[in-house]
Amino acid sequence: RGLGVHHLVVGDDFRFGCDRAGDFNLLEQVGDERGFTVENTHTVMVDGERVSSTRVRNLLNVNGLEQAEVLLGHRYRIHGRVVYGQQLGRTIGAPTANILLHQMPALQGVYVVRARTDAGEWYDGAANIGLRPTVDGKRPSLEVHLFDFAGTLYGQHLEVVFRHGLRDEVKFDSIDELKQQIARDFEQARRWLADNPLPAGEDGF
Repeated sequence: RGLGVHHLVVGDDFRFGCDRAGDFNLLEQVGDERGFTVENTHTVMVDGERVSSTRVRNLLNVNGLEQAEVLLGHRYRIHGRVVYGQQLGRTIGAPTANILLHQMPALQGVYVVRARTDAGEWYDGAANIGLRPTVDGKRPSLEVHLFDFAGTLYGQHLEVVFRHGLRDEVKFDSIDELKQQIARDFEQARRWLADNPLPAGEDGF
């Protein structure tokens, strides 16, 4: 049945097929034959270098959040559905909304975030993104603690905007050590938020 493509957007350096022999012109010919249109996006340069998804991912891999945002033209964000986790955070006084990630994220560590719920409400918070090495270290996930939020988010869609990096992921020797560090993370996140308020009238991004 095919993919049912009507319009295809590719980069101006897009290649496909054996030995990357196919280019935009060939794709356009195929589109004419199969009944879909093709559009190529033009290269964008920042600081004399080409903007690409690879360049953005490489910056995120080394916690270059601010530099990546310059290339993206907006803040980096992740969308996902809140699922039931181990509920460990609730037992140590730090309940989180857990979003399972299908692949290892380019960005990892603990961050100050701002998140929007299905109701369209924005909340500041702190999040851990990565493998949770102290707990299991197997499946990548995004765990978001929303400040001043009361309620449940299970099943809701959450939009998480990353604002500032706090630290890398660390494997602690005990859950008690993890609990103490989380308390410090929350305190540091609140201080950063107090020092970096959003412009008047700007609720989200």
